[in-house]
Amino acid sequence: MRSINITDIPVLVLNYNRPEFTKRLVKNLEKIKPTNLYVSIDGHKLSTYEDRLRVDEVEKFFKNLGWKCNLKLVRNEKNYGLRNAVKKALDWFFEENEFGVILEDDIQFDINFFKYCQEFSTINSDPRIAAISGNNLLEHLFSPECFERRYLLAKIFHCWGWATWREKWALYDDNIENDENFFENLLPKFLNYDEELIMFWRYQRKRLKDNEIDSWAFRFHFSCLRNQLLYLTPPRNLTSNYGIGPGVGVNSNHQVPFFMESIKINPYEKFDGSYSIEGSPLFEKFEEKFILGINRLPLIL
Repeated sequence: MRSINITDIPVLVLNYNRPEFTKRLVKNLEKIKPTNLYVSIDGHKLSTYEDRLRVDEVEKFFKNLGWKCNLKLVRNEKNYGLRNAVKKALDWFFEENEFGVILEDDIQFDINFFKYCQEFSTINSDPRIAAISGNNLLEHLFSPECFERRYLLAKIFHCWGWATWREKWALYDDNIENDENFFENLLPKFLNYDEELIMFWRYQRKRLKDNEIDSWAFRFHFSCLRNQLLYLTPPRNLTSNYGIGPGVGVNSNHQVPFFMESIKINPYEKFDGSYSIEGSPLFEKFEEKFILGINRLPLIL
């Protein structure tokens, strides 16, 4: 497998109206200096002039980058909202790229995240993988040897710094919540007929159908599960989200596990190519308990 240089990995940045976050992200990106940078900025809301000024400020950061690159910037002519803006941006990005990294404006990453993505920059890396996640949110709950020399295949999609391929993004179904066969037959089978998991994901489906949440991520996740795909998780946490908490953005309206606000990046030395890719039933149970909030019998280690 021929991998590409980390600076040549195309990067898509998703923005809206948070210049203070954009400034931090651009500063972090300067460590990588990606040669192909795509920037999508959702349009301002017409109801407030302040919103337009903040979106203008976000755009200015990308007009004054500290390194030379092929910059392609799109600012939407109107405010599409989270779901539609992200879908529009990813469709555009993958019209021009086979593989790439996707970063929202509130994501912090270690350089090893790009080295990790580099290892899997071709579609032939492993056909089971739908996306590469920079998160290992539960690393602090395990002893280091549990993840030693292992990539994990997970069943939960984390988008706090991730990468995927054109072929996998093409599976995205913007109306998957209406697929009765998937939710009634295929999903239960994929989940090994686990009633608690089935109930959890059917509830998320209901929230989509009722327009309670405007989530592209759940729709992508369901699209991947419909194709029996999994998500690659690193041995250590390589990305974090500083957009969590009251008043900082979309995440402030969603309940997240308390410990996520203190998740730290924990870089590692470069992989030497001898890591295995495997599932971990114990890791799955911990994700169900601590990420999804499914409280089964206490886990005994």
